[in-house]
Amino acid sequence: MSKAIQKLSGIIGFVLSFIAIGLGIYKPERYILIAVLSVVSFLLLGIFFLSYSREIKEFSKKRATQMGLNSLIMIGSFVFIVIVVNLIISQYYFRYDLSATGSFTLSPQTENVVKRLKKELNIIAFIQLSRKNYKAVSSLLDGYRYLNHKITYSIYDLDAVPAIAQQYDVQKYNTTVITDGSRFVKIDGVDEESITNGIIRITRKKSRKVLVLQGHGEHSFRDSSKGGIKTAVDSLKTMGYDVQELNLATVNEVPADTSLLIIPGPKIEFNHYEKEKLRKYAQKGRILLMIDYEGNKMDDFLTSFGLAYFNGLIVDPKHNLAGADLTVPVVTKYPYTPITKNFNLTTFYPTVMAIVKNSGLEMWFEYTPVVKSSENSWLEMDNMISPVYTDGKDRKGPLNIAMLVSGRNNPVRLVVFADSDFITNEFINLSGNGNLFRNVVSFLVGEEDLVNIEPRKTDFVPLYITEAQSKAVMYIFVVGLPLFVGLFGFVVWLKRRRL
Repeated sequence: MSKAIQKLSGIIGFVLSFIAIGLGIYKPERYILIAVLSVVSFLLLGIFFLSYSREIKEFSKKRATQMGLNSLIMIGSFVFIVIVVNLIISQYYFRYDLSATGSFTLSPQTENVVKRLKKELNIIAFIQLSRKNYKAVSSLLDGYRYLNHKITYSIYDLDAVPAIAQQYDVQKYNTTVITDGSRFVKIDGVDEESITNGIIRITRKKSRKVLVLQGHGEHSFRDSSKGGIKTAVDSLKTMGYDVQELNLATVNEVPADTSLLIIPGPKIEFNHYEKEKLRKYAQKGRILLMIDYEGNKMDDFLTSFGLAYFNGLIVDPKHNLAGADLTVPVVTKYPYTPITKNFNLTTFYPTVMAIVKNSGLEMWFEYTPVVKSSENSWLEMDNMISPVYTDGKDRKGPLNIAMLVSGRNNPVRLVVFADSDFITNEFINLSGNGNLFRNVVSFLVGEEDLVNIEPRKTDFVPLYITEAQSKAVMYIFVVGLPLFVGLFGFVVWLKRRRL
């Protein structure tokens, strides 16, 4: 090998080493490139030092005054090689969970999702930073990176990074943002279930299209005042949905690629052509319908699904919104459904009616109550100012506030709420209203593969000992150990006294 090639190998080796170190610091997700550069640079530097080993020895013998500089160079080179080797090893670290309850092991559902990732993702957790919180969150996110090096993560204190929080519209602690560089998904929670579901949403090959019906007096799509639903629409956009408005009068039919049609409180009657377009879509599509007291114009549509409503208001004297009248019932318990499983937040509904199921269509549809008022409630039919339950006239609770209709042999899915005000800008961010709304949307668009992961249990593992073992512990640690320390001290004192 010529001297020119030997020198060139040393120069290239050093350059590649610096590039590998720079990538390791600023682009750790490029782990394959880092590993290749590190191995190549290590081999080139090895060739260089082996080729010049004799010259280095002769140089150090003939120039004794430069021994210090030569030693410094050799030490620096050795440290440099150690860094490169450590960089290679760091890309292939190993984890093993020694905890009795598997607290630091991600679920099989998460492993299946994360190992299939083919695109780079960055997980950003906004928490109230403390030693305990940071340790718990970093341990969780380390698990994701261990499964797939295409995942990187950052942990911030929300108050310390207002610019980053504003960039992702984060307004509260314990919020996670998952981004692929071009778009992001915002999630409430910094737990395994929330993060894994967020990864599923952002890695979908096709964005789900959600259309919001307008043109019949519905809550406005772009209105940011109290009565608009802009906040609800924006929250769906942050979840990765393609949300657009739809006016039936301007289209021949509801677009075939629509994943969900939301009808937020229509107050004007649909004409014959619009009803036909809606009926055609309903035969195979997914609809979220919200109707209002004395404003509903969807009687025929509801009847086609075997539903009806009572045009009265639900009153609950024990479970109602503080500061409001009795016609704003509060719900804290829910039937177990695919929408409300593990949902335990409080929701409330201003001026809500009751949904009932008519008989006759059970062979076509399955009916599942989603939200019900409490047993203390009733449906007030006339006296809204000073409601008093009248036996034989008013209907006793619990009453259906929301109903899920599923086709038995067809893809129909319909959720009907007897109130639309609960998703307006005034109410959606209060308590669990927004969470329930987003749960319904996720279910209707077909997010069945969103996983449900049981939280890790920090079980208390008691230590049981026999009576004999208990006495042994007492004699050893309560009697024996202090006695031994005392005797040892006495012996030392005697020896020092004789000196």
